Amino acid sequence: MNTTALMMVRPAHFGYNPENADNTFSQSQAPADVLALAQREFDGVVSTLQQLGLKLVVLDDLSQSPDAVFPNNWVSLHPDGTIMFYPMKSPLRRSELRRDLPELLADEGYWSENLIDWSALAEAGHYLEGTGSLVLDHVHKKAYAALSERTHLHLLRRWCGKFGYTPVSFSPLALPGHDGREHPIYHTNVLITIGKGFALWSPEAVLSDDECEEIQASLDQDQLESIHLSLDQVRAFAGNMLQVQTPSGLCLLMSQTAREALQPQQVARLKRYTALQACAIPTIERIGGGSLRCMLTEIFLGTEP
Repeated sequence: MNTTALMMVRPAHFGYNPENADNTFSQSQAPADVLALAQREFDGVVSTLQQLGLKLVVLDDLSQSPDAVFPNNWVSLHPDGTIMFYPMKSPLRRSELRRDLPELLADEGYWSENLIDWSALAEAGHYLEGTGSLVLDHVHKKAYAALSERTHLHLLRRWCGKFGYTPVSFSPLALPGHDGREHPIYHTNVLITIGKGFALWSPEAVLSDDECEEIQASLDQDQLESIHLSLDQVRAFAGNMLQVQTPSGLCLLMSQTAREALQPQQVARLKRYTALQACAIPTIERIGGGSLRCMLTEIFLGTEP
């Protein structure tokens, strides 16, 4: 199941988030014109996606969060009409959540009938950051999750029980953070991408051989071709992609950084399944520590009740 519609948030306060010490993909030295650069990159992405024929809902950022350009961490939108809000680790980010979202989406023609709000769980230190924490195989009803400071096992199991998915959890490699301590790689969606017929993922970024074997067995069971990424490719956001359905067919969205990190044989294998589209977002990646997939919330809501 691949979406034809996406929700995005145009940043108004983009910059380095000092609460993101566990995000080892971000850099704290932001240029003076970082917001203008990020907005220019964002607008370029919107233009590219519209040219692909995707339906977009672009919201204004009403928060003070430097990370508002990454809305997939606070909301998911489901085919049964459910909107779900998630608990996020960074207190700065919790203001991103738009409680008027059902009305905003209704104005765009999307129907919802159920709101699940777990956002308050963050106050007790329990986190699950949307499709940053959950890489979902909607066809085989599996939720891949790298357990970290932002992805707690008990919430993963609870989510899977509610939506009828099977959890595939594992411990990711730990990397040095901005606070001098090591932190598990912060989000699952920088380590693995599930598409129709294939999975891009990094065994190097998984802590144990046993867990690598469990992931591989799960992918083999579902007849998904594994395309392995190196840790260096993960650092270049080659695991942070999203496959969508355009009027011309399936298309795998990625950043230009990720596209340049792929080896020719990997590109050839991917092109057996999907077209590829890259967008240049170097400022958003470097300072925000997230890439194109993080900017995209899939809209699976229907347009009629």
